[in-house]
Order: sequence, then C-alpha cells, then structure tokens
Amino acid sequence: MTPHNQFSLLKTRRFLPLFLVQGLGAFNDNLFKSVIVVLITYGGLTIGAMEPEILVSLSAALFVLPFFLFSALAGQMADAYDRSRLIQWLKLCEIGIMGVAAFGFVLKSLPLLLLALFFMGTQSAFFGPLKWGVLPDLLESHELVGGNGLANAMTFLAILAGTIAGTVLIGFENVIPIVIAGCLAIALAGYCAARAMPRLKPANPGLQVQYNLIRETALIVKRAAVKRVLFRSVLGICWFWFLGSIYYILLPIFTKDVLGGDTNVVALFLAAYSIGIAIGSLLCHQLGRGLATELLVPLGVLGLTVFGIDFYFAGAGDLLPATGQLIGLDVYFQSAERLRIFIDLTGMAISGGLFTIPLYTQVQKRSGDDDRSRMFAALNVLNALGMVGASLFIMVLTGLGVSVRHILLTAALINIPVGVFITRVTAKGIYDALMRRIHSLS
Repeated sequence: MTPHNQFSLLKTRRFLPLFLVQGLGAFNDNLFKSVIVVLITYGGLTIGAMEPEILVSLSAALFVLPFFLFSALAGQMADAYDRSRLIQWLKLCEIGIMGVAAFGFVLKSLPLLLLALFFMGTQSAFFGPLKWGVLPDLLESHELVGGNGLANAMTFLAILAGTIAGTVLIGFENVIPIVIAGCLAIALAGYCAARAMPRLKPANPGLQVQYNLIRETALIVKRAAVKRVLFRSVLGICWFWFLGSIYYILLPIFTKDVLGGDTNVVALFLAAYSIGIAIGSLLCHQLGRGLATELLVPLGVLGLTVFGIDFYFAGAGDLLPATGQLIGLDVYFQSAERLRIFIDLTGMAISGGLFTIPLYTQVQKRSGDDDRSRMFAALNVLNALGMVGASLFIMVLTGLGVSVRHILLTAALINIPVGVFITRVTAKGIYDALMRRIHSLS
C-alpha cells in the first residue's frame, strides 16, 4: 500500500536526519566547488602559469577521481560496519576538510584548496553507497519510491542552491570569512543531523574489507553485472548521468551561440534543469499510486526522447538577436521559439526524474541485504565513467565538426535504443501490476 503523503516521511526520525545530512552535504560540496571555480576564473587564483581553463578542468577531475578510487572500499565498509556511525564519522571528516579549506582561503593557496576539494570528493564517494543503501532499512517497502523521490529532489535542489550561492557570494568584497564560516557551520549542522539518525546494525558484519582498490573495483562491478535485472537498472541510471552531463556541459554554449542569451539565461536553464528533475522525482510517488511504478521508466524514456528531439528542432531557426548583443531574461521570453526551448528542457528534466527514481528503487529491492551498498558503489563507479564519457563524447564529435545542436540531437536519438534496452527490466513489473489490477476488478 502506498502512503497517502510522501512528505509525512519528513516528520519521522528514521528519514528526516538522513534527508538533512544529504541536503546539507550536497549544498556544501557545490558551494565550495563554485567558490573555487569563480576564484580561478575571475579572482586570479592560480598555480604557476597554468591557464584558468586547465585549472577549472583539474578541479572538476579532482572531485570525480575519488569515485573511481574509493567506491569499492566505501561499499565494503558500508556493508561491514554500523552505517549510522560511519555517516557520523564522515560528517566529522567534513568539518576537518572545511578546516583545511579555511587555511587555503586565508593563505590564498590554490593547491591547498584543491586538496580540500579532493577530500570533499572522497567524502562524497564514501557517503553515496551509505545513503542509497540504508534507505530500505529505514523505510517500508511501499515508502521507497516516495523516500527516493524526496532524497533525489533534495540533492538536485541543494546542488542548484549551492552553485548559485557560491557564484553570487564571491562577487562581494571581503566575503571569504563569511564563506569559511558558512562552510564550517553547514558541516557542523550535517554532523548534528547525523547524530540524530537511529542506530543501524551492520548489514554484513562478517565481511572482510579488502584494500586492493583496483581489484575490488572490478569485483563489485562484476558482482553487480551478474544480477542481470539489477544491472540494467544500474546502466539506466548511468545513462541518465551521461545524458545529463552532455546537457550540463553544452547548455552554456548552446545558450550563447544558438539563442544569443546572456549568463542570466544560462542560470535560468540550469535552474530549470535541476528543479525539473526534483519535480519529476517527487511526481513518481503520486503517479505510482495509480500506475505500476515500473511504467514510469518507459514514460520517462519517451519524455527524454520526444522533448530532446523537439529541443533540436526548436533551435533550428535564426534565433540570434539582430543587434548582435546577448539578450537577457526580459527579452528571452518574448520569442515563442525560445519559450518552446525552455519548455523542452524542463520537460526533459521532469522526464529524467520519472526515469531514474524507479530504477534506484529497483536496485534497492533487487540487491541483497548484505551487499546493497556494494551495488551502489558499483553504480558510483559507472556514474563517474558516464560523466567522463560524456566529456569524451562531446570532444570527439566537436573534433569531427559536429555542431552543438547536432550533438544534442545525436544524444536524443541514441536514447531510443538505450531506452528500449533499459525498459525491458520493467516489463515483468508492469505485467504483474496489470494482472493485480485485473484481478482486483474481477
């Protein structure tokens, strides 16, 4: 039975503390990352004679690298030890990392700030398998879709809020002490929320943690691949991060070169993307009450494909302003074609939420109680590969002379066969739900 209101979970100790830990952590990550990027791009913070573009790429790589290096170890530890205690230790580590960052800000040392960023990525890599792995222990089976939707919505809204806050704050004078105090306060608040979590016994207390990172990374991915239905769900989530990364990377270029929009339009698009995913994630609970939750996966694929293809055609006209100057929000929505593009982007984002939440739930339900966190560790690795793959995909097609619009169209078209492959995982669930509905009516 599906609970009447998923937001009632926010009143419970078994969900609210983890919800707050996740949101505060995602906000802090992106606040810190954004401040570093702005300081490199506009504040003259550098290492030697390195170009800002290289340093920004390096900072992004340093945050993602721990997901490759430590996900296998993180998954093992999450299965072997007390999960609530591990989350508390991670939040304590975050306070220490923000202390390192504070010294970096005071000394204006980019190497120290990049080291802190690497540590933040490491902390996030360890938290991911814990977050998704503990939810089935905290929630009833019928609450999982709603709980996952809330957690995912909070994640993307916190990412958006942290990115905007970091970008805007750093524009003020003498704001570094406020940034330092804010990051430390948010880390401390995350630790307090973690302290409020109920105790969680180890899922697999007899598991011997192995520290050969390369071998264990290969083993956890292989362990997930053996479970074919589960692995298709993993691949579906990975595909979403691949597709989303393409849009996230190309949206600023598309906005400037195709639409003639300024940075405010870019910010609006990024906000619409994050808010759309949050809306789609929350809708899964409501729509799942009248439909089989598994049916939302092909519905999401359909939305991603249709809106993605229309996004290409909506940008086919000459939308650049005749004056040659970039337009702002006051002018952008005066054009029906530009409004159509905004609607398409929002539709894709909502469809992405509908697509991913049932897949996260499938991974949780089809994992064993003793290896669930390791399955999400494998997902961490593959998601990181998907994000790197998106960058390579763009680099290769750009090198071949493919335009931004056609790269986005290519991604939307590839979504069709990938979506068919992924949604096969939902076929049995849809059939079973239809049979239950038929029996209930007879």
